[in-house]
Amino acid sequence: MSFAFLDKEGRLIGWGRLPGHVELPPLATDARLVAIDAPLGLPMGWGCLDLPCTCGTCTAPPSARRAAEVALGNMGIGLFWTTKRSILRPLIEWAIRQRKVLEGLGKEVVEVYPYASKMILWGRPPARKSTVLARRWLQENLASVVADVPRERLLSHDELDALVAAYSGLLWARGQAQALGLPHEGVIVVPKPPIEEGYGL
Repeated sequence: MSFAFLDKEGRLIGWGRLPGHVELPPLATDARLVAIDAPLGLPMGWGCLDLPCTCGTCTAPPSARRAAEVALGNMGIGLFWTTKRSILRPLIEWAIRQRKVLEGLGKEVVEVYPYASKMILWGRPPARKSTVLARRWLQENLASVVADVPRERLLSHDELDALVAAYSGLLWARGQAQALGLPHEGVIVVPKPPIEEGYGL
Protein backbone atom coordinates (compact mmCIF):
# COMPACT_ATOMS: atom_id res chain seq x y z
CA MET A 1 0.00 0.00 0.00
CA SER A 2 1.36 3.41 -1.00
CA PHE A 3 0.47 6.63 0.79
CA ALA A 4 1.22 10.34 0.55
CA PHE A 5 0.76 13.34 2.84
CA LEU A 6 0.08 16.91 1.75
CA ASP A 7 -0.13 19.94 3.99
CA LYS A 8 -2.92 22.50 3.61
CA GLU A 9 -0.73 24.62 1.33
CA GLY A 10 -0.39 21.72 -1.09
CA ARG A 11 3.18 20.70 -0.30
CA LEU A 12 4.19 17.05 -0.36
CA ILE A 13 5.47 16.40 3.16
CA GLY A 14 5.84 12.64 3.06
CA TRP A 15 5.15 9.46 1.18
CA GLY A 16 5.94 5.79 1.41
CA ARG A 17 4.91 2.20 0.84
CA LEU A 18 3.98 -0.55 3.28
CA PRO A 19 3.22 -4.22 2.56
CA GLY A 20 -0.41 -5.31 2.45
CA HIS A 21 -3.45 -3.41 3.67
CA VAL A 22 -2.23 -1.78 6.85
CA GLU A 23 -4.28 -0.05 9.53
CA LEU A 24 -4.52 3.64 8.67
CA PRO A 25 -5.13 5.34 12.04
CA PRO A 26 -1.45 5.15 13.14
CA LEU A 27 -0.42 6.66 9.79
CA ALA A 28 -3.07 9.38 9.87
CA THR A 29 -2.53 10.63 13.42
CA ASP A 30 -2.09 14.27 12.34
CA ALA A 31 -4.43 14.18 9.34
CA ARG A 32 -7.78 15.93 9.37
CA LEU A 33 -8.90 14.42 6.07
CA VAL A 34 -8.04 10.98 4.68
CA ALA A 35 -8.61 10.16 1.00
CA ILE A 36 -8.87 6.43 0.25
CA ASP A 37 -8.59 4.91 -3.23
CA ALA A 38 -11.12 2.13 -2.65
CA PRO A 39 -14.90 1.74 -2.31
CA LEU A 40 -16.13 3.02 1.05
CA GLY A 41 -19.71 1.80 0.68
CA LEU A 42 -21.92 -0.81 -0.95
CA PRO A 43 -24.78 -0.43 -3.43
CA MET A 44 -28.08 0.64 -1.89
CA GLY A 45 -29.92 -2.40 -0.59
CA TRP A 46 -26.80 -4.47 0.13
CA GLY A 47 -25.75 -5.38 3.65
CA CYS A 48 -22.87 -7.66 2.64
CA LEU A 49 -20.75 -8.84 -0.28
CA ASP A 50 -21.71 -12.49 0.10
CA LEU A 51 -23.42 -14.35 -2.74
CA PRO A 52 -25.86 -15.61 -1.72
CA CYS A 53 -26.48 -13.05 1.03
CA THR A 54 -25.56 -14.20 4.54
CA CYS A 55 -26.45 -11.06 6.49
CA GLY A 56 -30.20 -11.29 5.94
CA THR A 57 -30.49 -7.59 5.11
CA CYS A 58 -29.75 -7.49 1.37
CA THR A 59 -32.88 -6.27 -0.43
CA ALA A 60 -31.34 -5.33 -3.78
CA PRO A 61 -30.34 -7.90 -6.42
CA PRO A 62 -26.69 -8.87 -7.01
CA SER A 63 -26.80 -6.74 -10.17
CA ALA A 64 -27.20 -3.51 -8.16
CA ARG A 65 -24.58 -0.83 -8.78
CA ARG A 66 -23.42 2.19 -6.78
CA ALA A 67 -24.69 5.48 -8.18
CA ALA A 68 -21.18 6.98 -8.00
CA GLU A 69 -19.76 4.23 -10.17
CA VAL A 70 -22.62 4.55 -12.66
CA ALA A 71 -21.88 8.29 -12.86
CA LEU A 72 -18.21 7.60 -13.63
CA GLY A 73 -19.20 5.10 -16.31
CA ASN A 74 -21.52 7.67 -17.87
CA MET A 75 -18.55 10.06 -18.02
CA GLY A 76 -16.62 7.49 -20.07
CA ILE A 77 -14.26 6.69 -17.20
CA GLY A 78 -13.47 2.98 -16.85
CA LEU A 79 -13.51 1.34 -13.44
CA PHE A 80 -13.83 -1.90 -11.51
CA TRP A 81 -17.45 -2.19 -10.39
CA THR A 82 -18.32 -3.05 -6.81
CA THR A 83 -19.97 -6.46 -7.22
CA LYS A 84 -20.58 -9.54 -5.10
CA ARG A 85 -18.05 -11.39 -7.26
CA SER A 86 -15.41 -8.66 -7.17
CA ILE A 87 -11.75 -9.66 -6.98
CA LEU A 88 -11.38 -6.49 -4.91
CA ARG A 89 -13.48 -7.82 -2.02
CA PRO A 90 -10.60 -7.85 0.53
CA LEU A 91 -9.75 -4.26 -0.44
CA ILE A 92 -13.38 -3.13 -0.16
CA GLU A 93 -13.84 -4.72 3.27
CA TRP A 94 -10.56 -3.21 4.47
CA ALA A 95 -11.51 0.26 3.19
CA ILE A 96 -14.95 0.24 4.78
CA ARG A 97 -13.40 -0.83 8.09
CA GLN A 98 -10.79 1.93 7.89
CA ARG A 99 -13.47 4.53 7.18
CA LYS A 100 -15.46 3.54 10.25
CA VAL A 101 -12.43 3.61 12.53
CA LEU A 102 -11.10 6.91 11.17
CA GLU A 103 -14.50 8.60 11.37
CA GLY A 104 -14.76 7.36 14.93
CA LEU A 105 -11.56 9.30 15.61
CA GLY A 106 -13.16 12.47 14.25
CA LYS A 107 -11.47 12.49 10.84
CA GLU A 108 -13.16 13.22 7.54
CA VAL A 109 -12.79 10.30 5.13
CA VAL A 110 -13.47 10.51 1.41
CA GLU A 111 -13.33 7.99 -1.41
CA VAL A 112 -11.25 9.02 -4.41
CA TYR A 113 -10.40 7.41 -7.72
CA PRO A 114 -7.01 8.53 -9.09
CA TYR A 115 -7.74 7.48 -12.67
CA ALA A 116 -10.85 9.69 -12.73
CA SER A 117 -8.89 12.58 -11.23
CA LYS A 118 -6.19 12.21 -13.89
CA MET A 119 -8.76 12.11 -16.69
CA ILE A 120 -10.57 15.22 -15.43
CA LEU A 121 -7.47 17.27 -14.66
CA TRP A 122 -5.09 16.33 -17.47
CA GLY A 123 -6.86 14.09 -19.94
CA ARG A 124 -6.20 10.51 -20.90
CA PRO A 125 -2.73 9.24 -19.90
CA PRO A 126 -0.41 8.68 -22.88
CA ALA A 127 0.23 5.02 -22.00
CA ARG A 128 -0.44 2.36 -19.36
CA LYS A 129 0.18 3.80 -15.92
CA SER A 130 3.13 1.53 -15.11
CA THR A 131 5.17 2.66 -18.15
CA VAL A 132 7.96 5.20 -17.91
CA LEU A 133 6.14 7.47 -20.37
CA ALA A 134 2.93 7.58 -18.32
CA ARG A 135 4.76 7.99 -15.03
CA ARG A 136 6.83 10.90 -16.34
CA TRP A 137 3.68 12.52 -17.73
CA LEU A 138 1.87 12.19 -14.41
CA GLN A 139 4.81 13.26 -12.27
CA GLU A 140 5.28 16.39 -14.38
CA ASN A 141 1.59 17.25 -14.13
CA LEU A 142 1.60 16.69 -10.38
CA ALA A 143 4.71 18.85 -9.98
CA SER A 144 2.76 21.71 -11.58
CA VAL A 145 0.14 21.67 -8.80
CA VAL A 146 1.90 20.11 -5.79
CA ALA A 147 5.03 21.63 -4.29
CA ASP A 148 8.08 19.50 -3.48
CA VAL A 149 7.27 16.59 -5.79
CA PRO A 150 10.63 14.77 -6.17
CA ARG A 151 12.64 15.66 -9.25
CA GLU A 152 15.64 13.42 -8.64
CA ARG A 153 13.86 10.14 -9.38
CA LEU A 154 10.81 8.83 -11.18
CA LEU A 155 8.15 7.67 -8.74
CA SER A 156 6.42 4.30 -9.15
CA HIS A 157 2.86 4.24 -10.46
CA ASP A 158 1.60 3.26 -6.99
CA GLU A 159 3.40 6.22 -5.40
CA LEU A 160 2.01 8.53 -8.07
CA ASP A 161 -1.54 7.23 -7.58
CA ALA A 162 -1.18 7.82 -3.84
CA LEU A 163 -0.14 11.39 -4.57
CA VAL A 164 -3.10 11.87 -6.94
CA ALA A 165 -5.38 10.52 -4.21
CA ALA A 166 -3.94 12.96 -1.67
CA TYR A 167 -4.28 15.85 -4.12
CA SER A 168 -7.89 14.90 -4.83
CA GLY A 169 -8.55 15.06 -1.09
CA LEU A 170 -6.91 18.48 -0.92
CA LEU A 171 -9.12 19.74 -3.76
CA TRP A 172 -12.16 18.51 -1.82
CA ALA A 173 -11.01 20.39 1.27
CA ARG A 174 -10.60 23.52 -0.87
CA GLY A 175 -14.05 23.21 -2.41
CA GLN A 176 -12.55 22.41 -5.81
CA ALA A 177 -13.97 18.89 -6.05
CA GLN A 178 -17.43 17.39 -6.34
CA ALA A 179 -19.09 14.29 -4.90
CA LEU A 180 -20.62 11.78 -7.30
CA GLY A 181 -23.29 9.36 -6.12
CA LEU A 182 -25.44 8.95 -3.02
CA PRO A 183 -24.14 9.57 0.52
CA HIS A 184 -25.74 6.45 2.01
CA GLU A 185 -23.86 4.15 -0.38
CA GLY A 186 -20.63 6.12 -0.57
CA VAL A 187 -19.82 9.02 -2.86
CA ILE A 188 -16.67 9.31 -4.97
CA VAL A 189 -14.87 12.65 -4.83
CA VAL A 190 -13.50 13.89 -8.16
CA PRO A 191 -12.02 17.28 -9.17
CA LYS A 192 -14.28 19.87 -10.71
CA PRO A 193 -13.34 20.46 -14.37
CA PRO A 194 -10.31 22.77 -14.59
CA ILE A 195 -12.28 25.19 -16.76
CA GLU A 196 -14.35 25.98 -13.67
CA GLU A 197 -11.60 26.10 -11.09
CA GLY A 198 -8.10 27.49 -10.77
CA TYR A 199 -5.53 24.90 -9.75
CA GLY A 200 -1.90 25.28 -8.99
CA LEU A 201 0.72 26.07 -6.41
